[in-house]
Amino acid sequence: MNILAELTRHLILASKDIRIEKKEEKLEIKAIKPLPPQLSPTSASTSASTSEFFPSLSTLKPSLESISQEHNTDFGRLSELVSDNSITSIICDGPFKAVKIKKDGRSQLTAVSLDKQEIDSIIHQFSEKSGISIRPIFRASIGNLSILALVSSSESRFMLTKN
Repeated sequence: MNILAELTRHLILASKDIRIEKKEEKLEIKAIKPLPPQLSPTSASTSASTSEFFPSLSTLKPSLESISQEHNTDFGRLSELVSDNSITSIICDGPFKAVKIKKDGRSQLTAVSLDKQEIDSIIHQFSEKSGISIRPIFRASIGNLSILALVSSSESRFMLTKN
C-alpha cells in the first residue's frame, strides 16, 4: 500500500472519532473518544518531527539508478540517459535511429542510436522483471520506470517514461 493511501486511511479513521463545532466565529475540533497517541496533535508536535510523519520524496521514490541496480537491469548505452533525473522520457523509434529525449518539456535528439539486439534486450529485460509476456503492443513497469513498446520481428521501438 502506498503512503498516500495509508495516510488517507488513517485520516478517515481518525475523522470518525472527532466532531467539529462552530462557536462564535471559531471552529473547535473535539475528540469524541481519545485519539491514539500517534494521531494526537500534542504528541505529534512534541515527540516527533514532521519528517517522521512525512518522509522526504527522495526516500519514498527510489532513483532510477537504484532501480537498475536493484532489478539488475542493463540499459546499455541508455544508462546515462536513464540516470539523468531531468529527462522524463526516452524514445527509440527503431534500430539505428537517433534516440529522442524529453527534457524540461522539450524534445531533443541525442547522438545515441541502438541496434536491433539492444532494443530487443531492453524490451526482454522489462518482460522478465515485470513478469509480463511480450506482445505486439507491450506495456510494463519496473519501479518508477515504464516502457511502452511496439514489437515486431523486423523493427521494434519503445518509449521509456519516468513516473
